[in-house]
Amino acid sequence: MDDKIIKKLEDLHQLDFDAVKAYEEAIERIKNPTIKNKLTEYKNDHLNHLQNLEELIVSKGGEKPDRKKDIKGYLIEGMTLIRSSMGDEQALKAMRQNEEITNKKYADALKELSSEPEVSKVLNHNYEDERKHLVFIKEALENPDHFKGPGAEEASPGL
Repeated sequence: MDDKIIKKLEDLHQLDFDAVKAYEEAIERIKNPTIKNKLTEYKNDHLNHLQNLEELIVSKGGEKPDRKKDIKGYLIEGMTLIRSSMGDEQALKAMRQNEEITNKKYADALKELSSEPEVSKVLNHNYEDERKHLVFIKEALENPDHFKGPGAEEASPGL
């Protein structure tokens, strides 16, 4: 059992759990149906990350982590709730900030654990999802047509 690897995986697990909770807050308040659907998809990606990280942690000799908020989770969820209450654009800005952190943490973990093929495979998969999330959120924020309700799907390809 490699405690360093397990600790890093547990940190990512906590980050993904906090992301699920932040997405739930944003989804509850988002009005634009296209954006709401995408955020729901991304929340489900984070749930999948929790599952594959749990399996990886156990395979490396660790114990399946609990799915519970820590202090950072409460702060992230609270900030997302407050900003999401101010409209779709603020909800997306909160989620952009959250995803920027998540992307950085996954990139750092991949650099640190690149010598572990099994770990790299899972982290690369999750990191691809994270990059996709961030690209969509940035695109939605850069294109105000996404906030106009019906027809927003036509504002940008891929939405």
